[in-house]
Amino acid sequence: MVTISKASELNHWNPYKVISLFDRDEEKLFLELPGYSSCPILDHACRNCLNIRDDNLMKLYPFLTKTLQDIEYFDSLCLVAVLDTILEHKGIADRWEILEKQLKDDLIASNSNALNDENLLLVETWPLIQQEISWVSFQALYERIESQMHMIKLDHPLVDYAKRILFQIDDFEKVVEIAFRHKWFPKVTKNRLQASQFFLDYVDSLHPCMVGILLEDPASKLKKSFLSQSCLPLACLQLSTDKETDFLTCTMISLYDLDSEEPHAVSTRPPPENCSCFKCQFEKETNFQDILTHKWVSMAQRLAHVYFQEEKYEKAKHLYKKCHNYFAKTTKNKIMAADSWHSMVAVFLAEYKFLKAQRYWKKHSDYQSTHSEIALQLEKQVSYGYFDSILDTNSLKKLPEYQAIGTSQSLFCCPNMLSYSTCRQLITWAQEHALEEKGGWTTNRHYAVPTKV
Repeated sequence: MVTISKASELNHWNPYKVISLFDRDEEKLFLELPGYSSCPILDHACRNCLNIRDDNLMKLYPFLTKTLQDIEYFDSLCLVAVLDTILEHKGIADRWEILEKQLKDDLIASNSNALNDENLLLVETWPLIQQEISWVSFQALYERIESQMHMIKLDHPLVDYAKRILFQIDDFEKVVEIAFRHKWFPKVTKNRLQASQFFLDYVDSLHPCMVGILLEDPASKLKKSFLSQSCLPLACLQLSTDKETDFLTCTMISLYDLDSEEPHAVSTRPPPENCSCFKCQFEKETNFQDILTHKWVSMAQRLAHVYFQEEKYEKAKHLYKKCHNYFAKTTKNKIMAADSWHSMVAVFLAEYKFLKAQRYWKKHSDYQSTHSEIALQLEKQVSYGYFDSILDTNSLKKLPEYQAIGTSQSLFCCPNMLSYSTCRQLITWAQEHALEEKGGWTTNRHYAVPTKV
Protein backbone atom coordinates (compact mmCIF):
# COMPACT_ATOMS: atom_id res chain seq x y z
CA MET A 1 0.00 0.00 0.00
CA VAL A 2 1.27 3.46 -0.95
CA THR A 3 1.85 5.83 1.98
CA ILE A 4 1.63 9.61 1.68
CA SER A 5 4.11 11.22 4.05
CA LYS A 6 3.20 13.98 6.46
CA ALA A 7 3.23 17.55 5.07
CA SER A 8 2.91 16.29 1.49
CA GLU A 9 0.79 18.21 -1.00
CA LEU A 10 -2.32 16.16 -1.72
CA ASN A 11 -4.18 18.38 -4.16
CA HIS A 12 -4.41 21.96 -5.30
CA TRP A 13 -7.23 23.90 -6.91
CA ASN A 14 -8.16 27.32 -8.13
CA PRO A 15 -10.82 28.21 -5.56
CA TYR A 16 -14.24 29.03 -6.96
CA LYS A 17 -14.77 31.78 -4.41
CA VAL A 18 -12.81 33.34 -1.58
CA ILE A 19 -15.04 35.23 0.81
CA SER A 20 -13.85 37.80 3.31
CA LEU A 21 -15.64 40.06 5.77
CA PHE A 22 -12.65 42.38 5.97
CA ASP A 23 -13.64 46.03 6.35
CA ARG A 24 -12.84 47.89 3.12
CA ASP A 25 -12.83 51.28 4.87
CA GLU A 26 -10.26 49.96 7.33
CA GLU A 27 -8.16 48.73 4.41
CA LYS A 28 -8.19 52.26 2.95
CA LEU A 29 -6.97 53.55 6.29
CA PHE A 30 -4.08 51.08 6.29
CA LEU A 31 -3.07 52.21 2.82
CA GLU A 32 -2.29 55.64 4.29
CA LEU A 33 0.60 54.06 6.19
CA PRO A 34 3.98 54.57 4.47
CA GLY A 35 5.21 51.38 2.83
CA TYR A 36 2.06 49.38 3.60
CA SER A 37 0.74 46.90 1.01
CA SER A 38 -2.54 45.08 1.50
CA CYS A 39 -2.90 41.33 1.95
CA PRO A 40 -3.36 39.97 -1.63
CA ILE A 41 -5.78 37.24 -0.52
CA LEU A 42 -8.04 39.62 1.40
CA ASP A 43 -7.81 42.17 -1.39
CA HIS A 44 -8.79 39.51 -3.93
CA ALA A 45 -11.74 38.42 -1.79
CA CYS A 46 -13.05 41.98 -1.30
CA ARG A 47 -12.93 42.70 -5.04
CA ASN A 48 -14.70 39.53 -6.11
CA CYS A 49 -17.45 39.12 -3.53
CA LEU A 50 -20.85 40.79 -3.46
CA ASN A 51 -20.42 43.12 -6.44
CA ILE A 52 -24.05 44.23 -6.27
CA ARG A 53 -25.05 46.46 -9.18
CA ASP A 54 -28.84 46.06 -9.07
CA ASP A 55 -30.42 49.08 -7.35
CA ASN A 56 -33.20 46.90 -5.96
CA LEU A 57 -30.63 44.77 -4.14
CA MET A 58 -28.64 47.63 -2.63
CA LYS A 59 -30.79 47.31 0.51
CA LEU A 60 -28.84 44.14 1.26
CA TYR A 61 -25.81 46.19 2.27
CA PRO A 62 -27.19 47.84 5.43
CA PHE A 63 -28.90 44.58 6.41
CA LEU A 64 -25.70 42.64 5.91
CA THR A 65 -23.71 45.16 7.96
CA LYS A 66 -26.18 44.82 10.84
CA THR A 67 -26.26 41.03 10.56
CA LEU A 68 -22.49 40.65 10.75
CA GLN A 69 -22.52 42.33 14.15
CA ASP A 70 -25.08 39.93 15.59
CA ILE A 71 -24.24 36.41 14.39
CA GLU A 72 -21.36 33.98 14.40
CA TYR A 73 -18.52 34.53 11.94
CA PHE A 74 -19.03 31.23 10.14
CA ASP A 75 -22.74 31.96 9.65
CA SER A 76 -21.80 35.39 8.31
CA LEU A 77 -19.49 33.87 5.71
CA CYS A 78 -22.18 31.38 4.67
CA LEU A 79 -24.78 34.14 4.32
CA VAL A 80 -22.44 36.24 2.17
CA ALA A 81 -21.73 33.20 -0.02
CA VAL A 82 -25.44 32.44 -0.43
CA LEU A 83 -26.26 36.01 -1.44
CA ASP A 84 -23.29 36.15 -3.76
CA THR A 85 -24.30 32.88 -5.43
CA ILE A 86 -27.89 34.06 -5.92
CA LEU A 87 -26.77 37.35 -7.41
CA GLU A 88 -24.27 35.63 -9.67
CA HIS A 89 -27.06 33.51 -11.16
CA LYS A 90 -29.58 36.36 -11.25
CA GLY A 91 -31.77 36.38 -14.33
CA ILE A 92 -31.68 32.64 -15.01
CA ALA A 93 -35.38 31.98 -14.55
CA ASP A 94 -35.33 28.21 -14.28
CA ARG A 95 -32.07 27.93 -12.30
CA TRP A 96 -33.56 27.37 -8.86
CA GLU A 97 -36.56 25.36 -10.06
CA ILE A 98 -34.21 22.81 -11.62
CA LEU A 99 -31.95 22.64 -8.60
CA GLU A 100 -34.64 22.69 -5.94
CA LYS A 101 -35.56 18.99 -6.07
CA GLN A 102 -31.95 17.84 -6.29
CA LEU A 103 -30.91 20.05 -3.39
CA LYS A 104 -33.81 18.76 -1.28
CA ASP A 105 -32.86 15.18 -2.13
CA ASP A 106 -29.31 15.86 -0.92
CA LEU A 107 -30.64 17.12 2.41
CA ILE A 108 -32.97 14.18 2.87
CA ALA A 109 -30.14 11.75 2.07
CA SER A 110 -27.94 13.38 4.70
CA ASN A 111 -30.74 13.41 7.33
CA SER A 112 -30.37 17.18 7.63
CA ASN A 113 -32.77 19.23 9.73
CA ALA A 114 -32.06 22.43 7.82
CA LEU A 115 -35.43 22.56 6.03
CA ASN A 116 -37.41 24.22 8.82
CA ASP A 117 -38.32 27.71 9.95
CA GLU A 118 -36.03 27.80 12.99
CA ASN A 119 -33.09 29.55 11.34
CA LEU A 120 -33.94 33.17 12.13
CA LEU A 121 -31.06 34.40 9.99
CA LEU A 122 -32.66 32.91 6.88
CA VAL A 123 -36.16 33.97 7.89
CA GLU A 124 -35.03 37.58 8.15
CA THR A 125 -32.94 37.51 4.97
CA TRP A 126 -35.26 35.80 2.50
CA PRO A 127 -37.88 38.63 2.14
CA LEU A 128 -35.12 40.83 0.72
CA ILE A 129 -34.46 38.41 -2.15
CA GLN A 130 -37.71 36.47 -2.45
CA GLN A 131 -38.15 37.65 -6.04
CA GLU A 132 -34.94 35.82 -6.96
CA ILE A 133 -35.32 32.45 -5.23
CA SER A 134 -38.01 30.36 -3.51
CA TRP A 135 -37.97 29.79 0.24
CA VAL A 136 -37.26 26.06 -0.06
CA SER A 137 -34.43 26.59 -2.55
CA PHE A 138 -32.99 29.36 -0.38
CA GLN A 139 -32.86 27.05 2.65
CA ALA A 140 -31.40 24.21 0.62
CA LEU A 141 -28.76 26.42 -0.98
CA TYR A 142 -27.71 27.71 2.45
CA GLU A 143 -27.39 24.11 3.68
CA ARG A 144 -25.27 23.16 0.67
CA ILE A 145 -22.93 26.11 1.13
CA GLU A 146 -22.72 25.49 4.88
CA SER A 147 -21.57 21.92 4.18
CA GLN A 148 -18.95 23.06 1.64
CA MET A 149 -17.59 26.18 3.34
CA HIS A 150 -14.04 25.87 4.63
CA MET A 151 -12.45 28.56 6.77
CA ILE A 152 -8.80 29.59 6.77
CA LYS A 153 -7.18 31.84 9.35
CA LEU A 154 -4.84 34.58 8.14
CA ASP A 155 -2.71 36.97 10.15
CA HIS A 156 -4.09 40.48 10.26
CA PRO A 157 -2.42 42.56 7.48
CA LEU A 158 -0.96 44.98 10.02
CA VAL A 159 1.00 42.21 11.73
CA ASP A 160 3.36 41.75 8.78
CA TYR A 161 3.65 45.51 8.37
CA ALA A 162 4.58 46.01 12.02
CA LYS A 163 7.13 43.23 12.14
CA ARG A 164 8.76 43.55 8.72
CA ILE A 165 8.19 46.98 7.18
CA LEU A 166 7.65 49.30 10.13
CA PHE A 167 11.30 49.47 11.19
CA GLN A 168 12.53 50.20 7.67
CA ILE A 169 10.43 53.23 6.68
CA ASP A 170 11.71 56.79 6.65
CA ASP A 171 8.46 58.67 7.34
CA PHE A 172 7.99 57.30 10.84
CA GLU A 173 6.36 60.49 12.15
CA LYS A 174 3.43 59.96 9.77
CA VAL A 175 2.91 56.46 11.16
CA VAL A 176 2.80 57.87 14.69
CA GLU A 177 0.34 60.57 13.60
CA ILE A 178 -2.03 58.07 11.95
CA ALA A 179 -1.73 55.61 14.80
CA PHE A 180 -2.48 58.18 17.49
CA ARG A 181 -5.39 59.64 15.49
CA HIS A 182 -7.04 56.22 15.42
CA LYS A 183 -6.16 55.47 19.07
CA TRP A 184 -3.66 52.74 18.28
CA PHE A 185 -1.08 54.58 20.41
CA PRO A 186 -1.74 55.86 23.93
CA LYS A 187 0.27 59.01 23.22
CA VAL A 188 2.32 60.82 20.60
CA THR A 189 6.01 60.10 20.90
CA LYS A 190 9.14 60.99 18.98
CA ASN A 191 11.02 58.08 20.47
CA ARG A 192 11.18 55.57 17.60
CA LEU A 193 11.80 52.62 19.88
CA GLN A 194 8.84 53.50 22.11
CA ALA A 195 6.57 54.07 19.10
CA SER A 196 7.61 50.75 17.63
CA GLN A 197 6.73 49.03 20.91
CA PHE A 198 3.32 50.77 20.92
CA PHE A 199 2.66 49.45 17.43
CA LEU A 200 3.75 45.91 18.26
CA ASP A 201 1.54 45.94 21.37
CA TYR A 202 -1.38 47.07 19.22
CA VAL A 203 -1.02 44.39 16.54
CA ASP A 204 -0.71 41.73 19.24
CA SER A 205 -4.28 42.59 20.22
CA LEU A 206 -5.65 42.14 16.69
CA HIS A 207 -7.66 39.05 15.87
CA PRO A 208 -6.65 37.01 12.80
CA CYS A 209 -8.71 37.48 9.64
CA MET A 210 -10.96 34.61 8.60
CA VAL A 211 -11.71 33.88 4.97
CA GLY A 212 -14.16 31.34 3.59
CA ILE A 213 -13.20 29.00 0.76
CA LEU A 214 -15.64 27.48 -1.72
CA LEU A 215 -13.85 25.11 -4.07
CA GLU A 216 -16.94 24.44 -6.21
CA ASP A 217 -19.89 26.45 -7.49
CA PRO A 218 -22.67 25.32 -5.12
CA ALA A 219 -25.35 26.16 -7.69
CA SER A 220 -23.97 24.15 -10.58
CA LYS A 221 -22.04 21.27 -9.02
CA LEU A 222 -24.78 18.79 -8.19
CA LYS A 223 -22.44 16.06 -7.04
CA LYS A 224 -21.39 15.77 -3.44
CA SER A 225 -18.33 17.77 -2.44
CA PHE A 226 -15.12 15.70 -2.71
CA LEU A 227 -13.85 17.17 0.58
CA SER A 228 -15.37 15.49 3.62
CA GLN A 229 -15.81 17.31 6.93
CA SER A 230 -14.27 15.80 10.04
CA CYS A 231 -13.69 16.96 13.61
CA LEU A 232 -10.52 14.85 13.39
CA PRO A 233 -8.88 16.33 10.27
CA LEU A 234 -6.33 14.41 8.24
CA ALA A 235 -5.41 17.40 6.09
CA CYS A 236 -5.55 21.19 6.09
CA LEU A 237 -6.06 23.84 3.42
CA GLN A 238 -3.60 26.61 2.62
CA LEU A 239 -4.14 29.69 0.44
CA SER A 240 -1.44 31.28 -1.66
CA THR A 241 -1.34 33.95 -4.33
CA ASP A 242 0.82 34.78 -7.30
CA LYS A 243 1.92 38.39 -6.82
CA GLU A 244 2.37 38.94 -10.56
CA THR A 245 -0.95 37.50 -11.77
CA ASP A 246 -2.99 37.85 -8.54
CA PHE A 247 -4.06 34.26 -9.14
CA LEU A 248 -5.22 32.37 -6.06
CA THR A 249 -4.61 28.69 -5.44
CA CYS A 250 -5.73 26.47 -2.60
CA THR A 251 -3.51 23.56 -1.55
CA MET A 252 -4.34 20.59 0.66
CA ILE A 253 -1.52 19.41 2.96
CA SER A 254 -1.51 16.10 4.85
CA LEU A 255 -1.27 16.31 8.64
CA TYR A 256 -0.21 12.67 9.09
CA ASP A 257 1.38 9.84 7.18
CA LEU A 258 -1.67 8.68 5.23
CA ASP A 259 -2.63 5.61 3.29
CA SER A 260 -3.33 6.55 -0.32
CA GLU A 261 -6.92 5.34 0.07
CA GLU A 262 -7.72 7.44 3.16
CA PRO A 263 -10.27 10.22 2.66
CA HIS A 264 -8.95 13.77 2.53
CA ALA A 265 -10.97 14.97 5.51
CA VAL A 266 -10.59 18.58 6.64
CA SER A 267 -12.00 20.48 9.59
CA THR A 268 -12.29 24.18 9.00
CA ARG A 269 -15.88 24.79 10.02
CA PRO A 270 -18.26 23.93 12.91
CA PRO A 271 -19.36 20.27 12.70
CA PRO A 272 -22.94 19.50 11.66
CA GLU A 273 -25.35 17.91 14.12
CA ASN A 274 -25.18 14.57 12.32
CA CYS A 275 -21.38 14.49 11.97
CA SER A 276 -20.19 10.89 11.59
CA CYS A 277 -16.44 11.44 11.89
CA PHE A 278 -14.31 9.20 14.13
CA LYS A 279 -14.19 11.73 16.98
CA CYS A 280 -17.97 12.21 17.11
CA GLN A 281 -18.63 8.47 16.91
CA PHE A 282 -16.10 7.75 19.64
CA GLU A 283 -17.68 10.31 21.97
CA LYS A 284 -21.27 9.24 21.27
CA GLU A 285 -21.07 5.43 21.19
CA THR A 286 -20.15 3.71 24.44
CA ASN A 287 -19.08 0.44 22.77
CA PHE A 288 -17.19 2.13 19.96
CA GLN A 289 -13.81 1.85 21.72
CA ASP A 290 -14.06 -1.94 21.93
CA ILE A 291 -13.49 -2.37 18.18
CA LEU A 292 -9.70 -2.74 18.23
CA THR A 293 -8.49 -2.92 14.64
CA HIS A 294 -5.39 -1.42 13.09
CA LYS A 295 -7.47 1.29 11.39
CA TRP A 296 -9.29 2.10 14.64
CA VAL A 297 -6.07 2.34 16.64
CA SER A 298 -4.47 4.61 14.02
CA MET A 299 -7.43 6.99 14.23
CA ALA A 300 -7.46 6.70 18.04
CA GLN A 301 -3.82 7.78 18.17
CA ARG A 302 -4.66 10.85 16.08
CA LEU A 303 -7.61 11.60 18.34
CA ALA A 304 -5.30 11.35 21.34
CA HIS A 305 -3.11 14.03 19.75
CA VAL A 306 -6.20 16.28 19.45
CA TYR A 307 -7.14 15.68 23.09
CA PHE A 308 -3.54 16.47 24.08
CA GLN A 309 -3.71 19.80 22.24
CA GLU A 310 -7.08 20.55 23.84
CA GLU A 311 -5.55 19.81 27.29
CA LYS A 312 -7.94 16.90 27.86
CA TYR A 313 -5.11 14.96 29.42
CA GLU A 314 -7.00 12.02 30.93
CA LYS A 315 -8.67 11.21 27.61
CA ALA A 316 -5.36 11.52 25.79
CA LYS A 317 -3.55 9.18 28.21
CA HIS A 318 -6.40 6.66 28.02
CA LEU A 319 -6.17 6.45 24.24
CA TYR A 320 -2.37 6.45 24.12
CA LYS A 321 -2.32 3.52 26.55
CA LYS A 322 -4.88 1.58 24.47
CA CYS A 323 -2.82 2.20 21.34
CA HIS A 324 0.38 1.13 23.09
CA ASN A 325 -1.15 -2.12 24.33
CA TYR A 326 -2.52 -2.89 20.87
CA PHE A 327 0.78 -2.30 19.08
CA ALA A 328 2.82 -4.08 21.77
CA LYS A 329 0.67 -7.19 22.15
CA THR A 330 -1.32 -7.59 18.93
CA THR A 331 0.94 -6.44 16.11
CA LYS A 332 4.32 -6.62 17.88
CA ASN A 333 5.05 -3.30 16.20
CA LYS A 334 7.73 -2.02 18.56
CA ILE A 335 8.18 1.33 16.81
CA MET A 336 4.48 2.24 17.02
CA ALA A 337 4.25 0.93 20.58
CA ALA A 338 7.23 3.05 21.62
CA ASP A 339 5.77 6.12 19.96
CA SER A 340 2.43 5.71 21.76
CA TRP A 341 4.25 5.19 25.07
CA HIS A 342 6.43 8.26 24.52
CA SER A 343 3.35 10.37 23.70
CA MET A 344 1.62 9.20 26.89
CA VAL A 345 4.67 10.16 28.97
CA ALA A 346 4.68 13.59 27.32
CA VAL A 347 1.19 14.12 28.76
CA PHE A 348 2.65 13.60 32.25
CA LEU A 349 5.12 16.39 31.52
CA ALA A 350 2.27 18.68 30.47
CA GLU A 351 0.67 17.92 33.84
CA TYR A 352 3.96 18.85 35.61
CA LYS A 353 4.41 15.26 36.81
CA PHE A 354 8.11 15.22 35.96
CA LEU A 355 9.29 12.46 38.26
CA LYS A 356 6.42 10.21 37.16
CA ALA A 357 7.35 10.86 33.54
CA GLN A 358 10.96 9.87 34.21
CA ARG A 359 9.82 6.62 35.86
CA TYR A 360 7.58 5.74 32.92
CA TRP A 361 10.42 6.31 30.46
CA LYS A 362 12.65 4.09 32.57
CA LYS A 363 9.92 1.43 32.80
CA HIS A 364 10.24 0.80 29.07
CA SER A 365 13.97 1.25 28.64
CA ASP A 366 13.84 -1.54 26.05
CA TYR A 367 12.35 1.01 23.60
CA GLN A 368 15.55 3.05 23.45
CA SER A 369 16.89 0.93 20.58
CA THR A 370 13.89 1.81 18.36
CA HIS A 371 12.86 5.30 19.56
CA SER A 372 15.45 8.07 19.55
CA GLU A 373 13.48 10.40 21.84
CA ILE A 374 13.12 7.75 24.53
CA ALA A 375 16.82 6.93 24.17
CA LEU A 376 17.62 10.61 24.67
CA GLN A 377 15.53 10.82 27.85
CA LEU A 378 17.17 7.71 29.28
CA GLU A 379 20.59 9.16 28.50
CA LYS A 380 19.63 12.33 30.38
CA GLN A 381 18.51 10.26 33.35
CA VAL A 382 21.98 8.77 33.60
CA SER A 383 23.71 12.13 33.08
CA TYR A 384 21.60 13.96 35.63
CA GLY A 385 21.41 11.06 38.08
CA TYR A 386 17.64 11.33 38.39
CA PHE A 387 17.31 8.16 40.45
CA ASP A 388 20.66 8.24 42.28
CA SER A 389 19.33 10.41 45.09
CA ILE A 390 15.88 8.90 45.55
CA LEU A 391 15.45 8.91 49.31
CA ASP A 392 14.49 5.77 51.21
CA THR A 393 12.16 5.72 54.22
CA ASN A 394 14.95 6.05 56.77
CA SER A 395 16.55 9.05 55.12
CA LEU A 396 13.23 10.91 55.11
CA LYS A 397 13.39 11.01 58.89
CA LYS A 398 16.64 12.97 58.71
CA LEU A 399 15.20 15.86 56.71
CA PRO A 400 14.87 19.23 58.47
CA GLU A 401 11.42 20.59 59.25
CA TYR A 402 9.74 22.33 56.32
CA GLN A 403 6.55 24.31 55.62
CA ALA A 404 4.25 23.66 52.62
CA ILE A 405 2.70 26.77 51.05
CA GLY A 406 -0.09 26.53 48.47
CA THR A 407 -2.50 23.79 47.44
CA SER A 408 -2.24 22.74 43.77
CA GLN A 409 1.46 23.42 43.15
CA SER A 410 2.98 23.59 46.63
CA LEU A 411 6.05 25.58 47.56
CA PHE A 412 8.14 23.96 50.30
CA CYS A 413 10.15 26.30 52.52
CA CYS A 414 12.93 24.83 54.62
CA PRO A 415 15.12 27.27 56.63
CA ASN A 416 18.82 26.56 57.05
CA MET A 417 18.83 23.65 54.63
CA LEU A 418 22.26 24.78 53.45
CA SER A 419 24.56 27.43 54.85
CA TYR A 420 25.04 30.69 52.99
CA SER A 421 28.70 29.93 52.22
CA THR A 422 27.79 26.50 50.80
CA CYS A 423 25.14 28.02 48.50
CA ARG A 424 27.58 30.64 47.19
CA GLN A 425 30.21 27.98 46.56
CA LEU A 426 27.76 25.80 44.58
CA ILE A 427 26.77 28.79 42.45
CA THR A 428 30.41 29.65 41.79
CA TRP A 429 31.26 26.08 40.76
CA ALA A 430 28.24 25.95 38.41
CA GLN A 431 29.15 29.23 36.73
CA GLU A 432 32.80 28.26 36.34
CA HIS A 433 31.82 24.89 34.84
CA ALA A 434 29.46 26.56 32.36
CA LEU A 435 32.14 28.99 31.22
CA GLU A 436 34.80 26.31 30.84
CA GLU A 437 32.67 23.63 29.15
CA LYS A 438 29.98 25.52 27.24
CA GLY A 439 31.06 29.14 27.01
CA GLY A 440 28.23 30.26 29.33
CA TRP A 441 24.69 29.26 30.16
CA THR A 442 22.44 28.49 27.19
CA THR A 443 18.91 29.85 26.78
CA ASN A 444 17.65 26.69 25.07
CA ARG A 445 14.76 25.13 27.00
CA HIS A 446 13.95 21.41 27.12
CA TYR A 447 10.39 20.49 28.04
CA ALA A 448 11.61 17.44 29.97
CA VAL A 449 14.02 19.49 32.07
CA PRO A 450 12.14 22.35 33.80
CA THR A 451 15.03 24.72 34.54
CA LYS A 452 12.62 27.45 35.61
CA VAL A 453 8.91 27.71 36.34
